[in-house]
Amino acid sequence: MVFGVFLSILVCVQAPGASQDVRSGDVNQLKSIRARGPAIEIEVQSSTEFPVGGQIPVLLVGSKEFAKSRHPEDGSLNTLIFILETDQFEQLADGEAVTLGFGRRHAGGDLTSVTPMAGRSGMPESGRHWKFGTLNKSLLVR
Repeated sequence: MVFGVFLSILVCVQAPGASQDVRSGDVNQLKSIRARGPAIEIEVQSSTEFPVGGQIPVLLVGSKEFAKSRHPEDGSLNTLIFILETDQFEQLADGEAVTLGFGRRHAGGDLTSVTPMAGRSGMPESGRHWKFGTLNKSLLVR
């Protein structure tokens, strides 16, 4: 009972724009949207490290996929920064779901790995994805 109350409090006090994956306990956040010259950077962060190697990370916003990304300068594996062209960002609609996965998207709308990667537990990362809530374009800092 005490754990359930603690979990409820944790969910209530997480940062605005944060999303919790109830199945895994991950706390995911669309941390920022920044204009950097002719590009827009969307920074996502998770309490769980993103795997390195194997398949490339893919950010899915609505039905659009973005694969150009980098880690932050501090090398954190809990953060990824996706780089979009300004016109790509402008074509996105507020309120679209923001999800991160690895590999390519298949016809069913799920992000899945083409080749499974071994996670820390030795289990394949195939099908692993992170949910970041919905896009709020008013977060854009120019």
